[in-house]
Amino acid sequence: MRPYRYYRGEGAASQTTLKRLILSLDIEMRKWRLDIEEWPGPDRKKWKGLRDFIQESPEGGYAAVVYSCGEVDIYKEVGLFALFAGPPDSPRLLLRPRCLKCFVRHNDTTVQWIGERFCVVTPFYIRQRLAGRPQSFGGTMYLDVEQRKAAYVPGAISGEVISRLPKGLGWRGWKWLSLWPWLWHMRKKCPEGSRERSGNS
Repeated sequence: MRPYRYYRGEGAASQTTLKRLILSLDIEMRKWRLDIEEWPGPDRKKWKGLRDFIQESPEGGYAAVVYSCGEVDIYKEVGLFALFAGPPDSPRLLLRPRCLKCFVRHNDTTVQWIGERFCVVTPFYIRQRLAGRPQSFGGTMYLDVEQRKAAYVPGAISGEVISRLPKGLGWRGWKWLSLWPWLWHMRKKCPEGSRERSGNS
């Protein structure tokens, strides 16, 4: 199984970095017993070369997977998302929304963790238009593994490292992710009564 992450550059240092990244991800993927071949998504036997990425939470209690990654536009690669709770030898599926695709970054920010509780990804969606070029959008999706909630912040695909939650996030239950992106991107704020302070534990 090939991880998608690679290093862009030249010279021996780049090749060394590439080998270390691939080895690290291969070890992590084997550690978590995940049968990605059987997950919903594109036919991996038909579409060869789809790649996968796994990122454990800092304490190893959870694993976020961006899988079956492939190009959807020039220099744009996306994959489906799944979230698991440990232990790694018998992982338990927490979340695998069919419509949520995540943008692939060729560095360490495709999946980020804020502590052991919050997982951060960049959702990606392309909307076909009757006239003109298709419109794509990203932003940032925050997933709370304790409260089983998610918050979406519209915006550009920046690739920045996120180390803390922004203030004033509007949280929705994970069930709303089945309606991504229609009730998320179109309505940027949650209904009254469903907003919570981002720092609550």
